[in-house]
Amino acid sequence: MTTHYLTETFSGNKEAILSLLHKELANYLSGSSSLPVDEVENLLQSMLFVLSHGKADGVSIPLQFEAGKKQLKQQLVATKELYQQVLNSMLPLRVEAYWQTVQNIQHFFTAYDLEYHAHEVPASIDYLLAEPVDDRRYKGLDFIHHYLLQLSWENRFCAPYADHLDELFHCYEQQLKVNYRYDINNLFSIIFKQTLAKRLIDKKTTHLILSQSESSLLSQLLAETSDIRLLLGQALTHLLKEINLSDQQYYYKCLESVSVNLEQTLAHGTIDNFFLTDPPEELSHIFISNTGLVNTEFTQLIEELPDISSSQLPNFLADKFNSLNDYWDLLTLDILSDQDVTAIINRLDCQSLIVLLKMAGREVNEAFSSFETTLDALTASQLPWLRLLAHEIINRPANNQQELKQLFQQLTLPLDDFD
Repeated sequence: MTTHYLTETFSGNKEAILSLLHKELANYLSGSSSLPVDEVENLLQSMLFVLSHGKADGVSIPLQFEAGKKQLKQQLVATKELYQQVLNSMLPLRVEAYWQTVQNIQHFFTAYDLEYHAHEVPASIDYLLAEPVDDRRYKGLDFIHHYLLQLSWENRFCAPYADHLDELFHCYEQQLKVNYRYDINNLFSIIFKQTLAKRLIDKKTTHLILSQSESSLLSQLLAETSDIRLLLGQALTHLLKEINLSDQQYYYKCLESVSVNLEQTLAHGTIDNFFLTDPPEELSHIFISNTGLVNTEFTQLIEELPDISSSQLPNFLADKFNSLNDYWDLLTLDILSDQDVTAIINRLDCQSLIVLLKMAGREVNEAFSSFETTLDALTASQLPWLRLLAHEIINRPANNQQELKQLFQQLTLPLDDFD
């Protein structure tokens, strides 16, 4: 590596470089008569690193060396300022490697030896970045500067969500069964994915955890897109504008990794473990805590329906309804078009669909049947909306099918709500 560097970068100056090396060795030895070969190699590497920062055509090697040291001293000042910016932007999460690495870098500034070990990094860097600094390309002060620069970009991206991070990483702990304070390698990558997910479904990104319905909506969106990378790229561009960050290429480089991982995940048919999602609500919350509209409110809503298009209907009802009882009452009126019914059903999450399926099973005397036999009964029903409900459930993606079957076995309808 050294010979290649010497030949390619300073071709025609080998004698001058060797002369400078002898001078540096004399200064380094300070009266000693010998030095191990590996230490001589190390000193040469340091000298070449300094020369690379002062390289100029038509300038002697000794002058280039002095210019390199001057430039590195200036860079050291700038890197200390960058370090202070990183300290001021640290996220309020006590992640061991995250804080310990930043403390270790403080030691770098007192231990860094510009004279004889300029290419080395006298600090332990345990916290990983979303996109690692290339340690084959960047050495010494260059490595630390780029590490801090990328860490500052990651911190700046995460800063707008600081008040919601405890909630997010508590969810991370619960779902992955880890202690995030010790087991997380990178905070930014988790926050980055969640904000992208929220932006894809046009949701405000203050609450970073996906709801069950948002997860279903996102699954459908990703299943229907023909170019996931384009979709994610557009979402990131909007997101950076939303949080007042420039189009920093680092974020798009991180997006490449997310895109590849998401494509691989989708190839296996599910995004369930890719994004953090709220656990399903308890059934008691859906029925007992939530009451339906009173008669006058429901009648007024029915009168407004003719002015609402099929595409607008799901959002319109979501704003008006607080309970699945309301959806049930509307659907059983049998006044909606097939297009309207389909739009409503597609908006509901898996748990809500199973509740409707069980309610419908009770309607056709299949309340205690299996998932499959209940669907068969609805498919043969005389009521168009029941046939549509069955059709939409049957045609859900494979990952949803498994979740729906599990929910069918787990959920039981309270008798008092419908009798």
